[in-house]
Formats: sequence, structure tokens, C-alpha cells
Amino acid sequence: MMIFSTIRQWHRKRERNNILNHMPDHRLADIGYVRHGRKVLIGR
Repeated sequence: MMIFSTIRQWHRKRERNNILNHMPDHRLADIGYVRHGRKVLIGR
């Protein structure tokens, strides 16, 4: 599925950004999903 792989790529990029920003908070990441218009919450 192309959409799923795209979300995986975006998620990987977001994790890298979180590490750079020193914010490894999962709740903040979930809020980021909602803010970017993504209704999919990927459980970690």
C-alpha cells in the first residue's frame, strides 16, 4: 500500500525531528499527527 509506506516515511522523518528537538514524547508525536491532518495514530 502506497499510503501506508508514505505514512511510515513521514513517521520516520518525524522521529528524527523529535530526536533533534530533544522531544521524545509520544503524546506530543500523537498531537503532531492530529495537527498535520492525519487521523492515523501509529502505536509505538
